[in-house]
Amino acid sequence: MLGASVWVILGVTSAVRLWVIWGSFFWQDDYIHIWTAWNASASELILQNWNGHREPASFAVQWLLARAAPQVWWPAALLLSVIAVGTSAMFWLMLRRWGGATPGTATATILFAAWPATMLAQQWLSAGLEAVALLLMLVAGWLLARPRRWTPVVVGVLCALAWTFHERAVYFVPVLFAIAWLYSGLWQAWRDNRRSWLVLVGVTLLALGLRVFDGLPGRTPGTSIPGALWSAGPGSVLRSVLGWLPFDVQQRTVVPVAAGLWAVAVLAVWMVILLIGLATQPRQTVLVAGVTAALLLAEVLSFVVLRGGFAGAGLAADPRFTLVTGTVLLAGIGSFDFTWRPVVAVAAAVALLGSWSMWTIARPVDPGRQWLAQARALRPGADLAATPSPPRMLAHFFFITDPPVYELGTTRTLLQVGPEPARFPEQAARPLKIDESGAVGPLEFTALLVSQRRQCGEVRVPELDAGVRVIRLRREGGGITYVMPPPGPVAPIVVDGACVDRVEVGIPGR
Repeated sequence: MLGASVWVILGVTSAVRLWVIWGSFFWQDDYIHIWTAWNASASELILQNWNGHREPASFAVQWLLARAAPQVWWPAALLLSVIAVGTSAMFWLMLRRWGGATPGTATATILFAAWPATMLAQQWLSAGLEAVALLLMLVAGWLLARPRRWTPVVVGVLCALAWTFHERAVYFVPVLFAIAWLYSGLWQAWRDNRRSWLVLVGVTLLALGLRVFDGLPGRTPGTSIPGALWSAGPGSVLRSVLGWLPFDVQQRTVVPVAAGLWAVAVLAVWMVILLIGLATQPRQTVLVAGVTAALLLAEVLSFVVLRGGFAGAGLAADPRFTLVTGTVLLAGIGSFDFTWRPVVAVAAAVALLGSWSMWTIARPVDPGRQWLAQARALRPGADLAATPSPPRMLAHFFFITDPPVYELGTTRTLLQVGPEPARFPEQAARPLKIDESGAVGPLEFTALLVSQRRQCGEVRVPELDAGVRVIRLRREGGGITYVMPPPGPVAPIVVDGACVDRVEVGIPGR
């Protein structure tokens, strides 16, 4: 009866997850990877070091999806659905194998199934593929609960495969050993899977050794580690495990909330839970709390130290970056021998809050769909200017500076894909722009630098350091030519016909 109830709740929460996923759309890094798949070689996408991440399997999947159906959501949604449902089901199967179908494992599974932190990753293709590492970790945990002679080989392969999706695979050993310790004790955990632990340690050390030679994103000193721990603790893990995660639909991220009364309230709830645990099962409570705190410290330090000021407390507050800590905390809850059976009903009530929190992610409909639908209605052959893309679709703007130089974060990134991409010529007499709503209109231009002198044949352009530049050449006799150069220094512009008497360098828009 208890197991059947868990499966029913898993079905309900999975339905919510599927609703969110199918109502979502591409975002941020997704668009950049789709553009790269159509404008660079496959190896440039698959083997790239993306902002410090080396994820060849994830990028290979994105390359296949982009080439087969560029910016078509349903294949990506189908894949994310498998990841989402598989992760929830695998957590239950793993805990049931370790501890049986008990009120404790049922409670932990219900909370995990309605945990909105995992939903943040699963509704976004790039992050959802990175979360495959967590799914593979749960599969390995399920195998370790009842080891066979071939288990070390299989878990080693799973760990190696997880590394190709995300470096979160580094937590295979500590997380799985922690779960084994919580359910079977320290020495039995080591004895039962000694060969598997050695294999996992070997794979992890090899992968870490390879990553030593990889580049890391720029690090900024001065990041507050205590501040990040505070934001990641009550602000991320504890808040989201309780099922509450306010979400900013436009920014596609959690709403940042300053540490204050809300954090004190969250800590008060967990303090009561801690006191109950200390009064009933003190040794297990101390063990679970200690293991969870250690992993929280490791997770926060991993991105604060590696990414420095780029991360800080703000990034620590995003539950996607503390999925490991939350998973271990919930697995630890499952290891308790609850004597008060209605705790499962309490967990189901919390699952309603978590399901509501997940459902809010799907409201309103993702803006990328409408923008692309309008932009693609552009008449064939029209000349477009590369203008900054809508922040709600692609908030980042930066360059890949290694040759060849690419600009990322413009409408070119969104529309220069597929077998018949939109036209973005370097020179045009009447270029068009696409605004934030997807509507097409004439390019607006704001001049920032002006050079008034007659130039013929080759036109030299004043230097302007701007993300997106537009050059307007005024010809003798009244003609106008717009030049949209690629990133980097602007080479002299060769002009035919009438000479140029005025060069204006500026930006699109007003």
